Amino acid sequence: MKFENFCSKYKEAQFSQKQIKKTVRILNKLNDPYNSEVLMHYEINKNELITGVLCENCSLKVPLKRYKANWVCTHCKLIFKNAHIQALKDYALLISPAITNKECKKYLNLTSDYKTKYLLHSLNLKKTGFKKGTVYHLDSLII
Repeated sequence: MKFENFCSKYKEAQFSQKQIKKTVRILNKLNDPYNSEVLMHYEINKNELITGVLCENCSLKVPLKRYKANWVCTHCKLIFKNAHIQALKDYALLISPAITNKECKKYLNLTSDYKTKYLLHSLNLKKTGFKKGTVYHLDSLII
């Protein structure tokens, strides 16, 4: 729909083939691939990171608590349904684009393997392996 509107609005070519090729070369040159070694680059130890799900409202260093399928801030008392998604995006960008149930449980400060598995399954992430060897791929969260 939008494409047809765009084509009808701009019937004449706005750029020459030469200009398009030059723009493509420039964009490709400027495109920096994602650096997965962020922590190493800034000399930050993985253990120095604040783990858990942080409140989007008060941004304190106090992690949210998981209570009856929700995340509750102990400071401002706000309730969030999907606050764990941002924490997993942070994990994917800072630590690794793949996570196990055990790593996720530790990173989100959860107490139950079942809750952790449920959260990971609810995101419909690509996974490899099985049972304790299951690895969830977080790429789809950061694209």
